[in-house]
Order: sequence, then structure tokens, then C-alpha cells
Amino acid sequence: MSRSLVAEMESEIQPPSDSSETDEKPLSELWPQAEPVVKGFLLAALPQPCDADDVLQEVAVEAARRFADYDRSRPFPPWVLWIAKIKTADFFRRTYRDRHLFLGEALEPLAEAACRTFFRLEEQSDALDVCLSKLPPKSRRLIELRYFDNLNQSQIAEEMNTSSGTIRVLLHRVRAVLAECIQRNVRGGANDEGE
Repeated sequence: MSRSLVAEMESEIQPPSDSSETDEKPLSELWPQAEPVVKGFLLAALPQPCDADDVLQEVAVEAARRFADYDRSRPFPPWVLWIAKIKTADFFRRTYRDRHLFLGEALEPLAEAACRTFFRLEEQSDALDVCLSKLPPKSRRLIELRYFDNLNQSQIAEEMNTSSGTIRVLLHRVRAVLAECIQRNVRGGANDEGE
């Protein structure tokens, strides 16, 4: 679902916010971080990818409709997953009326796994930001050219005035340094939480 559609739904459904809520993120900023988690949950829970797309639309509409009920002191993706579980159960009730389904027991582990994945990815993303900031300028520029500017190795080589073989080796080394740094940061955060 596009960000503009979420923003449009949000403006139609939500009453204008007062000035005390200006520091709170609107649905149009929260939805993009939750959408991949919800989509993964729906793809795992539903029989066909097209069913997941349809239910994702229903989840987005329901999230926009209920956004005023969202407790902003809690993470957004688990709240949207709660809506996704309800919409998934509704889908199965509509589609398979003649069968006995025990959806709560089946969907709960999937939703929990999606939440765990979201938080793990968020933790890794935070660690990546820290690790990128620690890279030497030349290495950081290499990563920016490859992953932010989407240049291939030949284009980067031309930009940095070197061979594409050198770029391949440098990218391999920088990725290895980043991977180790991320693991260290994630393990370090896990150790801090355990204390």
C-alpha cells in the first residue's frame, strides 16, 4: 500500500490533531515500518500471495480507522499485527465457512515470530547505523555509492578512479567489517539487557 494512500486514509478518518500531539508520528510515518512485518505474517498465514495482498489492504484500512485507539507508548508493529490476526481470522471464516478452524492457536505463533523478526531487524538496523558512522570516509563513500546510489562495481570504479576488481575486493572487506561490527553491537546490546 502506498504511503500516499495511507496518508489520504489517515486524513479522511482522523480528526485534526491538537497542538499537544504534534510530536507524535502520524500513521503515514508508522505504516512503512510495520508493512513488511505484516506482509510477511500474512504471506505465512494465508494460502495465496494475492490473498495476503487483499488482507493487507484490509489491515491498512482498519489501522487507519482505529488509529486513534493506538497506545503510542507501545511499539506500532505489534498493534498492527493484532489487527492482521483479526483480519486473517475473518478471511478464513469468509473463505472456509464449512470447516472448523482453530485460528487463534495457529496464528499466535506466526504473529509472535513476526514481532521477534521486526525487533531483531530494528536492532540490526540500529547497529548498522552505528557501524556505518565508524567507517573511514573512503569506505563509507564506497557503501554509499553501492547501496544508496545503486551504482554497480564498474560505475563505482569509474567514480573512484580505480579498477572494478579493486572495488569488488574493497566491498567484500567493508561488508565483512560491517557484519562483524553489527554482530558485536547486537551481542553487546543483548548483554546489556541481561544485566
